[in-house]
Parts: sequence; C-alpha cells; structure tokens
Amino acid sequence: MKKFVLSFAIFASFAVQSHGQNLTTVSASNITDINGTKLAAGQLCFLITDQQDNPISVQIGGGGQALKRGYCGAIAAGAVSPTFTVPNPAATLPSGIYYRVTVKDSSTGQEVLRYTGVSFTGATFNFDNYAPVNLGSFAPLSGNSVSGNLAVSGNIAATGTVTGSNIPSNILQQIFNAGVGLTQRTAFNCIAGIVCSDNFGTSRTDVRLGSLTTVAFSATPTFDASTAASFKLTLTGNVTSSTLTNPVAGEPISFEICQDATGGRAFVPPTNVLNMGTIVSTANACSTQEFWFDGSNAVSSGPMQSSGGSIIPGTLSVAGTSTLGNLNLGAANTLGVSTIKQGSSTTAFNIADNLGVTHFFISNSSPYTNTFVQGNGLGSVFLGSANKAFVADTTGAIVTAGGVTLQTTAQTLPASIINDTAGGILFTNNAGSSMELGNGGTLFLNSPQGIRWTGATSGNTVVQASAVAGTGVLTLPATVTDTLVARTTTDTLTNKTLTSPAISDPTITGNTNVKRIKANQGSALVVGDVGGLTAAWGSTASVSSVVGNDMAGQISILSNGTGQNINAGFTLTFHDGTWTTPPVCLAVRGDGFAPQGIMIANAATATNVSFFFNAVPVAGTTYTLTFICMGR
Repeated sequence: MKKFVLSFAIFASFAVQSHGQNLTTVSASNITDINGTKLAAGQLCFLITDQQDNPISVQIGGGGQALKRGYCGAIAAGAVSPTFTVPNPAATLPSGIYYRVTVKDSSTGQEVLRYTGVSFTGATFNFDNYAPVNLGSFAPLSGNSVSGNLAVSGNIAATGTVTGSNIPSNILQQIFNAGVGLTQRTAFNCIAGIVCSDNFGTSRTDVRLGSLTTVAFSATPTFDASTAASFKLTLTGNVTSSTLTNPVAGEPISFEICQDATGGRAFVPPTNVLNMGTIVSTANACSTQEFWFDGSNAVSSGPMQSSGGSIIPGTLSVAGTSTLGNLNLGAANTLGVSTIKQGSSTTAFNIADNLGVTHFFISNSSPYTNTFVQGNGLGSVFLGSANKAFVADTTGAIVTAGGVTLQTTAQTLPASIINDTAGGILFTNNAGSSMELGNGGTLFLNSPQGIRWTGATSGNTVVQASAVAGTGVLTLPATVTDTLVARTTTDTLTNKTLTSPAISDPTITGNTNVKRIKANQGSALVVGDVGGLTAAWGSTASVSSVVGNDMAGQISILSNGTGQNINAGFTLTFHDGTWTTPPVCLAVRGDGFAPQGIMIANAATATNVSFFFNAVPVAGTTYTLTFICMGR
C-alpha cells in the first residue's frame, strides 16, 4: 500500500511540473497612464503571432491546439485579477512564437496599449517588468542559424565556405581580396588599391592599377606601365628622348605633360607612342592625350587636349565633307582643305584672330555672297561688291536689301537720306536707341530712356514706354484742358470707375458699401503651417489637409494612435508673416463626427493662433476646423 501511494505522488508531481512548463501564468499590478493613474477597469489580452505580427495557431506543449484568439484577463485598479495562463513560447510547436499584447479601457472601449513581437519563457510572466524591444532589433543566434536579419558590429572571420545569392558585390570583392586559397573570379576588375593574387598567392601579371604616377623630371624619362597607366610629367627642361616600358596589349595609357613657370620646354615622346600631338608651350599649361597599346605600339585614341581645346598636329586634311565646331590650329600648322562653306542656311561662318575679333564673316541669310571684313578691333565693317581698304573708301552709294550704316571720312551722316521703297527710314545710334519714320507718317521711337522734353526754364520730363511685352496706346483727352495724375502726389479722382483695382493696404474712412468681401489675396496655407499637435489627439495623430489662407480656411486633424484626451490642441503659424497687430480669430466645427464638442480659438498673437477641441477625439476620426481671422 505504501508503495502504491509513493508511485501516485511521483506521477502527480510530474504532471504538475509538465503543466507548469507548457503554460505561463501572466500577472500585472501596475497598468497606469503617464501620470501614474491606474487603469480603473479594462482587459489585458495576449494573441499568438508570427514575427510579422500575423495571428497564427500552434500546438500547445503537452498536446492541444491554440486557436487564433486572444488570451484575456480582467483589469481592476491597474491589476489583472485573477491571473491567467498562456502557452509557454518555449514549449509550443513551432517554438519561439510571439505575442501581440493589448490593453483596452472599458470606460471608452478604446485600445490604450499595444505591443508586438513580445516573447518570454518560463512558468510566470510579470507584465509590469516587460521592456519593449526597439523596432529594427534583430533575432539572436540559436545554434548555428538565425531567423531574420543578423546585425554584426565588427569583422566576420569565416573558416568555411561563404555562400549567399544576395551578398553585395562590394562584400564579395573584400572576400576575394582576403588572401590565398580563394577562388578568383573570371575577368576580375582591379582598380587602385586592390591587390589580386591567384590560388597560390602569386601576384597576377595582368593586373594594372588605375592610379596616376607622377614621373620625376629627366631629360630621358621612363614611363613604366607595370606600375600605372596614367603618367604626369612637369617639364623643368627639355626632354630629348623618353621610353615607355612594360605595356600589355589592350592597356589604356594616358600622358599629361605640363610646362613649368618658365614654359617653352620641348618634349620628345617614346618611339612606341604613335601620333602624339604637339604640347603647348605656354607657362604652367598642361597637354593631355590618351592611347591604347595594340601589342606593339601605343596608338592615339584622341587628339592632344589643352586648356584651349584640341590641338591638331601638323596639317589637317579632310576628304569629303566634315562638320566641325570651333577649329584651333597650332603654330605653323595649316588647314588642308580646298573649300570652306556654311553648314546650313541658318548657320553663320566667321574667321577670328587670337583675340577673338572676327575678320571675315558670312551671313546666315540670303544673299550669302555678301561678306563682312573688319580690322583688329579698330577698323570698320564694310558691305559691298568692290574691294574696300579704308573707311574713306566707303563713298558713293551702296545698294542693299536690308539696313546699312553709312559713314563718311568725317564720321558724319550725309546731308540727306532718301528712301525709295515702301518701307520707312530707321536711324540707330551705337547705344541701340533708334528713331523710325514709317511710310504711313508715324514716328516710332525705340529707346530704353524714353522721350525727353526740356522745360522752358529748368528741368525736363521723360515719357518712357512700359517694359512689358506688347503694344499699348495712350490717348489724351479731346478738347479738354486736364492734368495727368502722378503716382507719388496727392490727387483727387472725380467721377472715375475703378475696375478690378489692386490696392495695397488702403485706409478707408466713413462707411463703405460692398457686395462681397473675398479673402483671396493671401498666400495658400500648407500642411507645414500647422504644428504643435498635443498628445490629446493621439500618439500618431497628423494633419490631414489645410486649405485657405491666413484670413480664412479649414484645417483637418486625423486622431490616431492612443492617449486621446480632452482639449486636444494645435497651432497655426500665419503663412504670410506677422500681422501689424494680433488679429481676432473665430473657429467652428466643420465636421459632424462624434463626440459633440466645439473648436475654440485661443489667444492669437501677431504670428500665430492656437485652437483646441473641448472633447475627447476618437481614434481614426478626422476632425475639421473652419476659422476666420480679421485684422484690427
């Protein structure tokens, strides 16, 4: 009999222990708000989820299935009473489940707390001691694997094989550069600073660094292509010969040859560098050219470049038609072409000296046989069919279908100008102002300074046209003696009708009768003008929309999150800046949502006005305020 009792006791103890390991008892005694006030009545619920907070069903340790329902306990005065049990995450299948933990306030029916990804182990879980895990935290290692992302601060040393289809290329590059014994990638690209080796640790012979090597000056310098592909040499004397060594087929090679502060230094390129251009001789100027090695020689892949553009060595010969932009020939070089013509009927052509002054120019309009020639910035422009050498030669008549500037030896106009066509006569000075006598008798004046009349005794008056594009007509009163109203003087308008005037800050005395007042001159409000949302709107409340301006508008606030409370407030900063004195503002509700309550405009300053809602907002509801502010 004693033996039987002992066996029963051992079995009962094992059953209780197994039950304690499969379930966890949840307790809490201090569920409060931020002010330390305990929740009077509510409900604490635990819902099983995966790592993405999706509700799931699992097998409970010891047998049985957990439904996708919450495990809940009642809250009274901030404490869970009685305690309740939930499946122990360490004993479920699969194990390592998570919980979504929520708290609801019975008085409002609102959810006032929510945690996701809550995990724990053991027979008991005191919710008072739970510390939420920061968003973005990564799962810990379990054995030799990790569920989710793994964050590592520091270096990773791997003794085995590293695999992964989504490892970034820059990480792969570091792995392949780590040492010997690693498989080299085919067509591996090496740039400056990377050492590449084969599987035996031997440096690869086809590696070229992309770094720039500055070669020390010598009258016979050597450019070693096994150490770099770009070379810079500053000439402090003449180079009588040079050498390019160790290039490999397909290797790009570039040279930058610079003059020192003296300039005029000579440079002889290596014999296996073909078609190198002539370097510039200007002090401190640099000449650059690129080549590629074909296995025997470095062949030019482009012309010599300098600060003045491309330099063409020797004679440029063009077979057929070639379209060029600006063409600069080096000293003592020639242009080996028989004909130069305009590229199109709308493209002009000119020849300029090294000071940028045009000496020969073909117009871009018909007839193209007319040409312009001028001296080195000091001569004049000539138009005509005869050869003209000096200004004094431009005598007699010059026939042209367009306008022409006439000059005599004394730099004066002829006694008379006669127009024998249907057009008018146009006079233009060297400042760009002009006067035209139209064929219909109208006098046209084109001058940014306008027309000036000199007074009988002193002073003058200038009439100036508007800078706005278009044609305007100013009509003077007929058979009436009158005076024009000035902008800066005090004048009285009598019997005048103003249509759509734009009046800035007028002062009106007495009574004014108006049909409607439109507040449409202010700048449009934007969402950024509304700020200072208090916590009473909810932890994730936001401004939904803003319309209107500083004088009248509507503002919509979306209550969201948790923590809603009475007197939720916000501040509108006036978009157009400071009022002269603080305005008077009125506010009304512009929505019909619960709960009932009013929007109140609090004290306004010259730069902003505050509003508050004297009711408790409901999460997920958008409340709209309509306001009017009047200056005083």
